[in-house]
Amino acid sequence: MRAMSHSLFDPFMAPECAPDSPYTPTDRTTVWRAAIDGLIFVEVYRRANRTFGFRYVAWVAWRDAGGEAVGHGWWRTEREGLVTDEYETACKVAEAHARSKGVDLEPAWRFVV
Repeated sequence: MRAMSHSLFDPFMAPECAPDSPYTPTDRTTVWRAAIDGLIFVEVYRRANRTFGFRYVAWVAWRDAGGEAVGHGWWRTEREGLVTDEYETACKVAEAHARSKGVDLEPAWRFVV
């Protein structure tokens, strides 16, 4: 499972097993999309000031200095540089960023209910 076809994070963090807990949208998430591999999720979320941004949640391996996996977990990373009042813009920028990193997304956004 360690081979990666994206550049979102360093291969040192590539997981060695499937998630042991399901992805759950994080705080203030409006919509989300899964990567085809089911290990990366992109979220469009609403900030406290009512603007939109996007972030990733990814299943990763935590390794020791020798490269041995010592655990796995969900890792969240905020994408700096996007603050917009427009939901559609946030979705388009998130999609473009995922493409630029080689993350293949499922076809549709899913709304948080």
